[in-house]
Amino acid sequence: MQVKRIQLRAALLSLALLFLGLGCRETQPSSVGSPSAIPAVGDRGEPAATAIPQVTSTNYIGSEACVECHQEITDQYRGHSMGRSLAPVMQAEPVGPAKGSASDTPGNKSFVAGGFRYEVLEREGKVFHRQSRVTDEGAEMAVIEQEVHYAVGSGQHGRSYLANRDGYLFLSPITWYPEKGIWDLSPGFEKVNSQFNRPVIESCLFCHSHRPLHVPHTANRYSDPVFDGHAIGCERCHGPGRQHVQKHREGQVIDAGADEIVNPAHLPPRLREAVCQQCHLSGVARVLQPGCSLQDFRPGQPLESCFSTFVLRPDTSKENPFVGQVEQMVASRCFQASDGKLGCISCHDPHGLPAPEARIEFYRNRCLRCHATDACDLDETARQKAADNSCMACHMPRRDTEVQHAAMVDHRIPRHGAEALHEKPASQVDSLAMPIVRFGSTLAPPLVDRDLAIALMMATDSLPKAMRSDLQRRALTTLEQVARDDPDDLPAHEYLGQAYLAEGRAREAITVLDHVLRRQPGREVSLAVMADLIGAMGDHGQAIQYWKRAIDVNPWMSRYWYGLAKAHDRSGQWMQCQETARQAVLRFPTSMGARHLLVESYLRLGQPARAEEAFEWILRYKPRGLDALSKWYESHPLRR
Repeated sequence: MQVKRIQLRAALLSLALLFLGLGCRETQPSSVGSPSAIPAVGDRGEPAATAIPQVTSTNYIGSEACVECHQEITDQYRGHSMGRSLAPVMQAEPVGPAKGSASDTPGNKSFVAGGFRYEVLEREGKVFHRQSRVTDEGAEMAVIEQEVHYAVGSGQHGRSYLANRDGYLFLSPITWYPEKGIWDLSPGFEKVNSQFNRPVIESCLFCHSHRPLHVPHTANRYSDPVFDGHAIGCERCHGPGRQHVQKHREGQVIDAGADEIVNPAHLPPRLREAVCQQCHLSGVARVLQPGCSLQDFRPGQPLESCFSTFVLRPDTSKENPFVGQVEQMVASRCFQASDGKLGCISCHDPHGLPAPEARIEFYRNRCLRCHATDACDLDETARQKAADNSCMACHMPRRDTEVQHAAMVDHRIPRHGAEALHEKPASQVDSLAMPIVRFGSTLAPPLVDRDLAIALMMATDSLPKAMRSDLQRRALTTLEQVARDDPDDLPAHEYLGQAYLAEGRAREAITVLDHVLRRQPGREVSLAVMADLIGAMGDHGQAIQYWKRAIDVNPWMSRYWYGLAKAHDRSGQWMQCQETARQAVLRFPTSMGARHLLVESYLRLGQPARAEEAFEWILRYKPRGLDALSKWYESHPLRR
């Protein structure tokens, strides 16, 4: 019973964590009373913004319309990293050599990692990424050659690539790293190599593109043409511009109070920072408000009008330093002493980057706006010798990140050179035992409790192991109340299902997910989790139906095809198992689970020669766990 409980728990948690942040309901949230100021990390206490008019998708006009009046700024912005954040692959700037290299060509466009050979190929105006398994004899097998359609990233720190499969976006395992001038595995693939089957969910694209046209309630499906504008555009920081442009073209006088266009520099500090934080503050969990989507945020609004962001609680230990640049800045003495004056645009020009030869002087001048030249303990000669007179070299050193081959600037601004700053910021969090806290919020208590409960389930892997069970039980209690009060808050119901599974309460989880699917039958995360859960409970006939529904929603997820083949196997439907497994390995050649089931179905159908051939393929491939698989095959009663 304990084994089954663990299996059930793993089934839901693995699926639910994969699809964090899927869409919210369209109905309006129930009344929760008037918002009250609730201190949190980063909250400077400014009043909430005045209401911004409701904006529809037709209010967007695109950055090209801004050129009519702002030619110089738009030309400059095209060279900014945000202005080059995403592009069709053949329109992206070519990758260059390693930084500081005398060569003018990029590194070798092939490499070997984890037993696979990877190559970048270009032919007939298209780019293809190729992966193949390298056998002991040096031969290739399980070849996957996938066209990539979009390049993500300016190329300053890295550039990854997206493949579009019939409107479903997947991340290629191949990324360019300019710091070292090499092609290597994409971030995270060195830990879990999902090959070409890692879905690119909306929350990933939200900060790397202008407006992805995500299909609600799916993991990675997008409407044609996938993006409304590729790179981050003017309207992401200034608001939708159609009315503004039309009034200018018609010569109308624009009432500043009614104009949807926002100048972030003129906003109160907290709302000014929110414009940058919509992308640069990710934290450990971002929770959408009921009835909201990521696309609903408008410059001039507080972030929590659409979502709450939770970060690790400030800690004095080196094991738990701030990891995000926004959290780092808030922890700095410079920010705390500025009374809201210091912000992202104090140092960064959002429209352009300084030339490499002017970079040191550009940022030193930003520091000197507040700090006198004689504030440094070193005289100019010593500064020139030690760091080329760069304030950043000493006070904002580059530090390693979790992203391989990349380093980021430390925004904690430590006073004494490379010494890390581990002081608690001036906030109200010292008395909290909770390991994660909201970053700046004016939400009323019911939504605060709801968001924290969801965040605890989202951030399971970030919670201290000793506290994890108790925190998940706390989340469960809150989510049960939310579900009773608001049956249309489907994200809360999904995470309630996750909380039930963490407690091993499978039947309650099934009831909750059934509630979700009755209201939204095509909700992908609930379909996949329900299929896994129902199958683990032994109802394989029902599991088959849920897996088929999941495949109808997303036919390009390897996990779903394997789940369907396994359900057929458990039901003794060997012909259907064989056909499903066969289709799975055609689409996903490296799916060892599907290949295992293909061998099993051949044996069950009295086709030992085909089973032998299929198993010989597995032997050449040499997957993990081959010894156990070989023992299973050798001892199978139907082999002969």
